[in-house]
Amino acid sequence: MAKKTVEQRNKELAKQGLKLHLYGMEVRAMTTPKQHELIVQSVGCARFTYNFYLNEKKEVYRETGETLNYGEFKKAFLSLKDHPEFKWLKVPDKFALECAMEQVDDAFDRFFKGQNGYPKFKSKHQSKQSYSTKETNGNIKLDMENQHIQLPKLGWVKVKFSKKQRLLFKKNGIKGKIKGATVSIHSGGQTHISLKLEETIPLENEIDWTTIPSDKVIGCDLGLTHFLIDSNGNKVDNPQFLKNYLYK
Repeated sequence: MAKKTVEQRNKELAKQGLKLHLYGMEVRAMTTPKQHELIVQSVGCARFTYNFYLNEKKEVYRETGETLNYGEFKKAFLSLKDHPEFKWLKVPDKFALECAMEQVDDAFDRFFKGQNGYPKFKSKHQSKQSYSTKETNGNIKLDMENQHIQLPKLGWVKVKFSKKQRLLFKKNGIKGKIKGATVSIHSGGQTHISLKLEETIPLENEIDWTTIPSDKVIGCDLGLTHFLIDSNGNKVDNPQFLKNYLYK
């Protein structure tokens, strides 16, 4: 079964007077040498997966005019991990590779919607390198008190929360559910972890303008000769505050 989009889920929640609120929280990570090495390897595997899938989609479309199916590619690609030459693909957690594939499909969706340009290959020379993973069965946990985040394969990673984040947590706690995380290495060498959180909140009441009687609606036009003229012909004189002030 295909994964439901945010729009589809919001449409279902709207019937209950609810909607999704998605937000993130980014913190700096103080990794051990072993954790840093695993992150670097995971980033490389995710980049390889992204570029491989992007290239396959382009080639399949060029040769057949059809779009490569995500499910079919995923099954074939993940089987590569059993090949001796690709055993290094087993290094990251399995969701890192899945997320890389999903990012390709998301990039194409945004392209066809006119939101972004045509998807490009990722380079290891980019200033920010990252990989993403998903939450399942409690594999991503947050320990605000001891300032640690648990991630698949990395285990507990020491992090540094900002003063604002600590105050907000002390006041409200962490609202919502952790849905995933992105681990990134910046050009300066710093490692950051961004948590993706999701909560369900009440749907704000919206005005249905079609239910308002036409005789209860007027149009207003702001002008130079008059401050305001409404659709009924009523006029409000321009107060001319500046002109009156200059005459004093």
